[in-house]
Amino acid sequence: MAACDEFRRTGASVSQHTIVITGGSGFIGTNLIQVLADKGHSIVNLDIRAPKLSAHRKFWVEVDIRNADRLADALAAANPHVVV
Repeated sequence: MAACDEFRRTGASVSQHTIVITGGSGFIGTNLIQVLADKGHSIVNLDIRAPKLSAHRKFWVEVDIRNADRLADALAAANPHVVV
């Protein structure tokens, strides 16, 4: 809920926010990326596997979330407002 409150409080458009999706190349992540991208969100997909859809490759950063250092680096680079 804090993320929703932040969106309301800042009044910023959704395109001004970055959403990181961990595991975005799986079934649920693929569908979530599509919905969020269609709404204008800036998406970063952190996953060890490449996306199923070629259109989602532009969002993908190859990261094994079990590697804490690499995950921290990827999150710092993305500077997200929301992590899913």
